[in-house]
Amino acid sequence: MLPSEKRIRTLVVDDSEEYKRYLCAFLETLSNVDVIAKGRSGRDAVALAHEWVPDLILMDVRMTEMTGLEATSQLTRELPDLIVILMSAFEAEGIWRASQQSGAFAFVMKENLTHDLPRLLELAASEKGWNKPRKNCAWPGNGFGAKPPKRKVTLARKLTRRFVRDACRPRWQP
Repeated sequence: MLPSEKRIRTLVVDDSEEYKRYLCAFLETLSNVDVIAKGRSGRDAVALAHEWVPDLILMDVRMTEMTGLEATSQLTRELPDLIVILMSAFEAEGIWRASQQSGAFAFVMKENLTHDLPRLLELAASEKGWNKPRKNCAWPGNGFGAKPPKRKVTLARKLTRRFVRDACRPRWQP
């Protein structure tokens, strides 16, 4: 990283200590991200955000005391320049919709975070004027980083594939 480049000051909030360690280890591999504080609940997120004034918060949706959704709603009102990316191990359309309503910048499944986060940081960088992350060992596809996780094929996805396959199949053969 060049001396003139600004690093993205990041707050990590998750009630799972193991996942928090994993996420912080991944963030250390990104060229322009500094983890400045860590929290365990939505209340911690609000208090630490006011104390440290980060650029970015990576926060779990389901936590004790105060959920990530409640904390995001409060933080986006009180600190409008803050980018909040919510994450969850559970996929539900209701969570995705609620994260949009709370003012979150994005919602990401935890299993896809290492794959999707670099792209989300690029989007946030262009919106907020941060330095874009450069390719390094953490970026998928460069031969060194994590590969994108295999996505589970859900029944809806199977049915969609079958529908597309059947719709594209010729109805008659000459």
